[in-house]
Amino acid sequence: MKELRIIVATDKNGVIGINGTLPWKIPEDFQYFLDKTAGQICIAGRLGYYDKIYQKDNRKPIIISKTIFPDVPTVGSLTEAISLAEKMDGDIYICGGQKIYEEAILLAETRPTRLLITIIDKEYEGDRYFPEWRHLPWRQVWSKKSLYKNVKFTFYEFVLNNDK
Repeated sequence: MKELRIIVATDKNGVIGINGTLPWKIPEDFQYFLDKTAGQICIAGRLGYYDKIYQKDNRKPIIISKTIFPDVPTVGSLTEAISLAEKMDGDIYICGGQKIYEEAILLAETRPTRLLITIIDKEYEGDRYFPEWRHLPWRQVWSKKSLYKNVKFTFYEFVLNNDK
């Protein structure tokens, strides 16, 4: 069973999106996402899937949607996406959106999971949120503080102590 890697950036209130896009433009965080997911399996929903991002650097996208995307594996659920990803080479990254993150946090209790979360120390307007995750027994293994145009943010990496 492969480890799930949930990768996300949120504001201090858990906002992850507005109107189908990110509410911020922080180049260092975007580069972090690109570096981590390069060459890996990226599971995303229809709104979170961007051809130009996922098709470069040898990423292997799997899209969860009722809409079929040409030349990209498209499935109907996170469970199906993970099942397909288990048969592929590479690490499995869960890249959103909100409903997929909600399902991934629930699955985290039953399998090896790592959370790569950037928390931006600012409030943004949004209509999509990352689910509550702090109730699980996460162990922080890495962090790095950063600053972009007076916006403080911190990269964190946690592993789940679920002994599964």
